[in-house]
Amino acid sequence: MVPVLVKTPVTYNDESFAAGDLLQVDEIHLQQLLDVGAVERVKDADQGGTSDSQSETVG
Repeated sequence: MVPVLVKTPVTYNDESFAAGDLLQVDEIHLQQLLDVGAVERVKDADQGGTSDSQSETVG
């Protein structure tokens, strides 16, 4: 499971999540959600408020 931050309202596993929610998603679904811009990866879910949206790793 991968921690992500919801950017746009999304339904995952029949549950609705609002923007700003933290969500754990399967690797299988992660890329699909990233592709549509619904979520972004969270490096440390513990750190509140110190997100740097410019640090995007491409590999």
